[in-house]
Amino acid sequence: MSQIVQGFHGTSREVAELILNNGAQYFQLSQNEYDWLGDGVYFWENNLTRAMTWAKQHFQDEAAVLEATISLADCMDLTDDYWKQRLAEAYVSLKVVYRRLKKRLPKQTALRHDRDKVVIEHLIEQLWMNGKSIRCVRGSFDEGRRIFPLSAIRRQSHIQIAVRDTSLITNLRIHTA
Repeated sequence: MSQIVQGFHGTSREVAELILNNGAQYFQLSQNEYDWLGDGVYFWENNLTRAMTWAKQHFQDEAAVLEATISLADCMDLTDDYWKQRLAEAYVSLKVVYRRLKKRLPKQTALRHDRDKVVIEHLIEQLWMNGKSIRCVRGSFDEGRRIFPLSAIRRQSHIQIAVRDTSLITNLRIHTA
């Protein structure tokens, strides 16, 4: 049996109500070049406050958060050493592909995770070609300022999930500001 977690997705009130009334299949997968966990619907795991902060920054008075139960079935869980090793191997493999094509790997910055995305998508494609489906990707991220001098804990650290298969999303609930 796969692990079940609570996720929180920041959006506008209008979109939240559309999804709540019509089902998870109405989520739009993010497919930006900088999406650090690859394509998917992004959720903060167990972090309503962070999702609401994000929603308010992007939608002001129209901010809303959808809470959902998420199954981590067929999940590339980057908190697991197994998947970290597979991702490291995929990076080496992708470098070979790019070298053959005489292309440079995408750049990586603090705010743009273009390289993370292409490596994750490359690994997912390799797995798919070998009959393994990845339905979501989960990772932890250290972000923000240290909570006190020399602390390893950062103010905006979080666990995020990119759900590629919306059938993993159930029990939707809406939160508004």
